[in-house]
Amino acid sequence: MIRRSRLPDFIIGGTEKAGTTSVFDWLNTHPDVGTSLRKETDFFREQFTGDLALDARCYAAMFDPRRAAAQVLMEASPGYLGEARLVAPRMADLVPRVKLLFILRDPVVRFQSSYEFHRGRLNLPRNLSLSDYLSRCLAFDRGESAPVQLGLDEWYLKVLRFGCYSEFIEVFFEELPEADFKVMFFEELREDPRAFMLELSEFIGIDSRFWNDFRFRASNTTFAGRTEWLHRLALH
Repeated sequence: MIRRSRLPDFIIGGTEKAGTTSVFDWLNTHPDVGTSLRKETDFFREQFTGDLALDARCYAAMFDPRRAAAQVLMEASPGYLGEARLVAPRMADLVPRVKLLFILRDPVVRFQSSYEFHRGRLNLPRNLSLSDYLSRCLAFDRGESAPVQLGLDEWYLKVLRFGCYSEFIEVFFEELPEADFKVMFFEELREDPRAFMLELSEFIGIDSRFWNDFRFRASNTTFAGRTEWLHRLALH
């Protein structure tokens, strides 16, 4: 793949708690790949203005200049999938030929994993049960209650809806070339990470031989301290 600008050639667009951090970290070690300075730029969710010249400069500044000449430039913002209606047309304007990867996971398992992760990060109350969390997400999704009434940030109330993958992927299909998409699965990643990365390498056009002797380790796993104060100290 020939990189025509400092804007990314490849984006991991979703989904949360499906191994995106591990894949990003592994690709960051590959000599053919340059990455954003932080994994989740969330540029197309939070900073896109519609002024394409300005957006191009701001987006390009989020990538490591030491790797600017890499064959593939990438970022990974798993929130892009669930915000497809906002993100997809913006990508079509700024990076119309970017390659996109969506890693999907059993939506029930992903919902529980997301709950445990955000509870561990104190984004959700530690005393919030899984059933209560599900009830609040359902109430929000049905339009029965607002976030302020439910006592949670809107982003965490959308987690349940974000598991309806097909409706969001369809939006990307409407805005961007379908040939530039790849859908893979967390269960395959967990079972055989080497095979997963070999297939992904072929998709984005990097040397797959790099993974022959690579030692795969998971990143961004859920953490839970034994006591509240120790947990908060560890997070800090």
